[in-house]
Amino acid sequence: MKKVFLDFNILLDLMDTKRVSSQKTIQFIINLKENYQIEFFTSSNFIYTSSFILRKFDNQKIIDYIKILIEELELKLVNFKMSILTIGELFLDKTNLKDLEDIFMIFTAIEYNCDFFLTNDKEILKNRKDFENSISIITPNEF
Repeated sequence: MKKVFLDFNILLDLMDTKRVSSQKTIQFIINLKENYQIEFFTSSNFIYTSSFILRKFDNQKIIDYIKILIEELELKLVNFKMSILTIGELFLDKTNLKDLEDIFMIFTAIEYNCDFFLTNDKEILKNRKDFENSISIITPNEF
């Protein structure tokens, strides 16, 4: 069974259908779930971050979206470990990727032995070669 770590932008696509890439992402995830044996992972911080980003929705709607994602995808929420902080710090001078949150997310996926890091983030994709020995960073279209 393949382990796929979902970046926040993928999860936000699934919750906010007004986002440009939302419909393509939704169809892709449905297809992946129905046709392949996949385990989906993300950081438990997803709950806090999505609550903040989606604050334009009422609170109950946000809670409902989160519950649906966790239940329907059997989404595994993984915790941040101190080793990720240390590895992220050591890695800072080895990449042009400047968003520390993205670095922590990628190393969280690596820490939990995920096979793929699924994202639409242009900056991550531009710098994915920095992580090629540790994890495959791909878009839904590339999958």
